[in-house]
Amino acid sequence: MARLNIESVEPANEETDLNPKNPGSTIKIGDILDTFGAWQIKRVALMFFLSLPGCAHIFAMIFATVKEDFWCEANGQSNETINQCEEGCPKYVFDRSIFQNTVTMRYGLVCEKHYWEPLSKLSLFGGYAIGTFLAGVVSDNFGRKQAITIFSQLLFCSGIIITLMPNIMTFSIMWFIVGMSSISVYTVAFVWVSEIVGGSWKVIVCLVLSMSFPIARLIVTLTAYFIRDYEILFQVFSSLHLFTPMLMLFVPESPRWLLSLKRPEKRAEACHTLSEIAKSKGIPFEMDFFEDGNVNKGAAFAGEDHFSLIFTHKLLRMRAFTMLYCWFTTSFVVYSVSLNMRTLTGSLFINLILTSILDIPAKTLGFLIMRKYSIRRSAVIGTFFMGAALAGVCGLLDNSVPWQKWLLSGLLLLATMSLSTNFSILWLYTAELYPTGIRNFGVGLSSFIARIGGSGSTAIVYLASIHSSVPFLTFSGMCLAAGSVLFLLPDTGDKPLPNSMREIEQRELDARDKKHVTF
Repeated sequence: MARLNIESVEPANEETDLNPKNPGSTIKIGDILDTFGAWQIKRVALMFFLSLPGCAHIFAMIFATVKEDFWCEANGQSNETINQCEEGCPKYVFDRSIFQNTVTMRYGLVCEKHYWEPLSKLSLFGGYAIGTFLAGVVSDNFGRKQAITIFSQLLFCSGIIITLMPNIMTFSIMWFIVGMSSISVYTVAFVWVSEIVGGSWKVIVCLVLSMSFPIARLIVTLTAYFIRDYEILFQVFSSLHLFTPMLMLFVPESPRWLLSLKRPEKRAEACHTLSEIAKSKGIPFEMDFFEDGNVNKGAAFAGEDHFSLIFTHKLLRMRAFTMLYCWFTTSFVVYSVSLNMRTLTGSLFINLILTSILDIPAKTLGFLIMRKYSIRRSAVIGTFFMGAALAGVCGLLDNSVPWQKWLLSGLLLLATMSLSTNFSILWLYTAELYPTGIRNFGVGLSSFIARIGGSGSTAIVYLASIHSSVPFLTFSGMCLAAGSVLFLLPDTGDKPLPNSMREIEQRELDARDKKHVTF
């Protein structure tokens, strides 16, 4: 009978051959998860489709808040009255030739109510921030599977209810909940797929899941082309999560998370999942072995890892604050560039389609870098430095000169692609820096800070009022600083996901000893 020793998640090697004819061979958890099989393909594909509705809600905001011409109903439409605020006007009428219904139209968010539009967007960004933080807490305490089910149903309900809100205040409250639940589903799904595989396959599955953002943007854009009513858009994308609880019956809990707990019944559940995966790959062993309690002795320590370690443990604190700044910078620059980028083709739909299509090769580039060179930190540093260089050149250009204006647009497009590549690597790199017990909290906290960066990007217009080059020089300085502080962190490469804080500490000691011997 083959033995399973879950003391390490290192990938299989030639010395540990999964040979059914060798009953004394030892099978590690990495030997089961590091090879990508049909069982994992089906579950990862399911997680990809479960992530789409939440990502779709994020991009539906663009069409929900699009601005159209308006005029006072009492004065009628004319060149003198379009987009003009009239004192005492009882009702404003909107041009519905392109979009039939938007949030601005329904609640009349113009003139004396114009401040409600940025406030409602801020509530959505606030939901993103709280959602990524809350997703980590819920999934690390109650499990990845249960967290996905909870947040998907919260999105289903809030996405329908928001279309029934009588005023902008109640709408903004519900939009906060929609934002919180939409990003939470993706965040937990990302951590789940990163834990269900190992070795170089982590890069592939994380790339696949990250593609849900550009794919969702394309789906939303094409859907909005035919459905010009934000209420129907919200109802359509929210309704997709109606079937999520049934689909989650085919998805087991993350075995790595289960093994990080001390309770025997949770470890038995993890072993049952691992046995299914192993048998689907032809790896022979008996279930009786798992019931013997012969499980990871080191995993018991993982259950003791608490999210407070991120702030109290010197090693994790350095990793956390470094990654928080990198996430904040990436999100701040990406959203700021998007706000300042001029329309490429004069069409909102074509512009979004182009940016969505360009996002795919950008994320693929991040995958190729990690896949071919097995690097994380160096790739992120390179993209930050490239973004710093591009933004610096933009600060030297004059937007009033025609040829420099086109060059500026091209450089901004390259900067966006660079930071999109950065984001595709940051998700996985961050997950690999934390132990299993607090991994989702660490990723969620980073994404939380990223949403704050996205919200703060609206203030970039004030920097532009100082001088047109100030925003670009700000981007350049922030990216340069982010790339520099990353030299403080290790490059995870092909290393397996750490199960506990003890493993991380041991790796640090080994790295220091190796460096000492080298020099």
